[in-house]
Amino acid sequence: MKENTKRAAILKAGSACFTRFGYDKTNLDDIGKQAGLNKASLYYYFKNKEEIFVAVIFQETEAFAQDLQSKTEALTDVRQQIVFYLTERIRRYGEVLLLTQLSVENLRKLEPQFDVLYKETKTQELHFLTELLQKAAAQKVLLLEETPAHLAEHLFYLSDALKQAVVQQKGTFATAGSMDFAPAIVEMEFWVNLILR
Repeated sequence: MKENTKRAAILKAGSACFTRFGYDKTNLDDIGKQAGLNKASLYYYFKNKEEIFVAVIFQETEAFAQDLQSKTEALTDVRQQIVFYLTERIRRYGEVLLLTQLSVENLRKLEPQFDVLYKETKTQELHFLTELLQKAAAQKVLLLEETPAHLAEHLFYLSDALKQAVVQQKGTFATAGSMDFAPAIVEMEFWVNLILR
């Protein structure tokens, strides 16, 4: 395998293992076995399990953002684009939670890296959402009393707040699969449609 191919195989295997077992129960032997590589080979590309996990999360987040944006752009109506983008962010959050099953101790340890990822992702998402709102304003679908960037930030935080409300309601130690984001999606849709009127 070429170097990039091996790295990609490790990340793919890591993603499968972290999704199946969670971070805490996954070990380097699991990842190596899934990737068809021995444990020593993993150390050539990554220092430890933590580094693989962070790389997987970064990769999955980037793929998620690109996929969401291209599916949003495929819709022809700007109203549909805005509603779809904001509600799909919430729906897909459940998938992200499956990948990031962590103990409190490991969550605290990895939190600084998650903060960096969140800031990068937020910047990209706000830029995309601002462009959608500018298009809506230009088409007179949306009458803005504030700048598109300011409204985009409010909608972004509302979407995040609705996701977190579901997590809070279920409790810190609830499993990702037990969380139902459907009510949060309905709530987001309500607010976006209200704003777009």
